[in-house]
Parts: sequence; C-alpha cells; structure tokens
Amino acid sequence: MGRRGPRTQPTEVKIFRGNPGKENLAAKSKSEPKPADASLTPPDILEGHALAMWHRRAPQLAAMKVLTDADRETLTRYCIAWELYILAYAAVKGAGLSSEIASGRRTTTPEATLIRGYHADLLQIEREFGLTPSGRAGIKVDHAEEQDTLASFLNETGS
Repeated sequence: MGRRGPRTQPTEVKIFRGNPGKENLAAKSKSEPKPADASLTPPDILEGHALAMWHRRAPQLAAMKVLTDADRETLTRYCIAWELYILAYAAVKGAGLSSEIASGRRTTTPEATLIRGYHADLLQIEREFGLTPSGRAGIKVDHAEEQDTLASFLNETGS
C-alpha cells in the first residue's frame, strides 16, 4: 500500500507558497539533498520529435530552476512519451479513431487508446515540473519591479 495523504512538497515550493504550518523551512532546506544543475546536452537516445522536445523544454526548465542532474531521466522519459504521442496521433490522423472489426462493429483503434495513455503520462510529468497552470497554482513569485531607467536617472540628478 502506498503512502497516505497529500504528496510531500519540496521545501522550495513551500517557501514560494508561504508557510502556513510555521515550519522551520530554513533548517529543513539545509538538510535536503541539492542535486547539481543539469547539463542541457540531450541524451544520445533522443532523436526526432523527442530531441526537438528536449531542446524546447530543457532550457525552459533550467530557467525555472527545476531541472537538475537528478531530473534528466524524467525529462528524457517525457521527451520519449512526447514522440510516441506524436506518432500515435499521426496514425490516428491517417486511419481514424475507430475501425471495423470482423463482426461488423466499430471499435477504437489501438493508437487512439495509446494517445490517452501518453496524454496522461505527459500531463503527470508536466505537473511535476510545474509546466501546467495547476502545477504552478499557489506559487508566489516576487518579481522585482522594473524601474524606468530614465525616471531613475532624472530622480537621481534632481532634474
């Protein structure tokens, strides 16, 4: 039987969302493992649509500070699932969502069924990386106010 209750949130996420439980997040953060930042070089296994997805997602995730060396395999699985999703989608576009079987009935094609599974897999990984609105829900990010450089200059010079 799996663990009960809500999934444990990373301390960084708790910091962004606020600390309603009044935990000592600074001490907790110091004791958590800190994987090294990931290389943006794609694994050799990726090609085609999977490689294109790596080149699209890896820089994005690195900029969000959520891609570490420990996450490379997860991103690789995501990219492979993306390629399989694209291939299944192309098959459905060519053959349709259903086909006629020996009894004369119509049934869903295997590719259409696969699309649903790949979609669920992709969505789960996207949520883990914070790539969906629900994955980012509740995260507070303090953006530094952009200052007008001309206004700042004029205020400093007294003009």
